[in-house]
Amino acid sequence: MQKVFFTIFCVFLIFFSTIAHSAVVLKIKGRKALVDLEGVTAEKGDKFDALNLYGKPLGVLQIRKVKKGKAIAVLIKGKMGVNWILEPAFKGSGEAIEDEEYDPVGTPSDSADINTSSSRSSSAGIFQKSNSSSGFGLMLGGNFNLLATAANKPPISGWGLQGDIFMDLTLYDPLGVRLFIGYRQLKAIGSQCGLNRCNLLLHYPGVGLFLRGVFLRHFMFQPWVGAGGFMFWPIVDKQADLGLDKNSFSSFHGTVTAALGMDIHFSGMYIPIQVDFNWVNLLVISVRSLKAGSREFKPFYIGARLGVGFSF
Repeated sequence: MQKVFFTIFCVFLIFFSTIAHSAVVLKIKGRKALVDLEGVTAEKGDKFDALNLYGKPLGVLQIRKVKKGKAIAVLIKGKMGVNWILEPAFKGSGEAIEDEEYDPVGTPSDSADINTSSSRSSSAGIFQKSNSSSGFGLMLGGNFNLLATAANKPPISGWGLQGDIFMDLTLYDPLGVRLFIGYRQLKAIGSQCGLNRCNLLLHYPGVGLFLRGVFLRHFMFQPWVGAGGFMFWPIVDKQADLGLDKNSFSSFHGTVTAALGMDIHFSGMYIPIQVDFNWVNLLVISVRSLKAGSREFKPFYIGARLGVGFSF
């Protein structure tokens, strides 16, 4: 089952990586637009569909001049807006125009637009407060955990609660980090533990972080993938005879985590959605796991959370 979740995570990673770069409208004057190509290849005469912040194509632009990663484009059909994403248009999506057809009175030359705006292009709409990937907030949810017990007993599983106070920081677009102080509740219930049912309940307060790659930063819906780790102190509420090393519960537990999710942005706030896959006490973390015949507590759990965040 863990292989299935790992495969799903890799598919999301590949998908999001392919959409990490796209051209965006920085500013508009008349029917002209200054475009940040952000690694997109474009030449004079190329046409692009203009997608609004919800990803709906509402206009067609044609490139008139390209210089140092920036471009001047002219609207030939529909409408456009600041921060709108541009994607290569299919043939016939717009009609050819002459350079002079849409040249409003008082509009600076193409070269002037590109040169005078280059110093401001990195902040002109890319890191708007409404679409910022930096903020803080609260998330609540639950998790499903799977625990392998003694060799002659089947794995047991259960459901628990979890919650986090978190802070998101942007390191370098599109990379960021999510810090949190959180709580996990791991439950495991089985029926193959002698005469009694297995009933394990742990409370996990702790801290952690993981790196995030946030994509489609100019859209309202921003998907992301991430990886990191947590450090928790286990508090045993109920413990059954599971054939595990009891010393496993006398020190910190480390978790390796892979995660994916989406932040839904509004003005000054956002709704974070997160699904994470967690491996507790892996060999790279725990010294006890290296011992021959070790029966250390090493569960795997999947968490899902929903919350509210405030941009800054």
